[in-house]
Amino acid sequence: MLPPARRSNATRTSSARLPRAADAAPRPEAADFLRHLGLERLPELLPVATVAELLNVSPQTVYRLLHCGELNGLQLHAESIRIFKRSLIAYLERRLL
Repeated sequence: MLPPARRSNATRTSSARLPRAADAAPRPEAADFLRHLGLERLPELLPVATVAELLNVSPQTVYRLLHCGELNGLQLHAESIRIFKRSLIAYLERRLL
């Protein structure tokens, strides 16, 4: 068996804090895009199929985003999950920065 690999000091980043997307305000064109989607007229809890259609991805991708924490949702019963609208908006803002 081989010993565990060790990282060299050359690959480590400095301890200086890098700017995060959450620290920045959305760009004006991002706000226009979100307004164009018409998210304000949608209900607070969205079905997976609706979110998949809005993001132009498959429902399986939405489940992956839920699983990795990119989106937050609520499991109503065994096979019914709803995504919070505010979580979708936050995800889109992070992606558009």
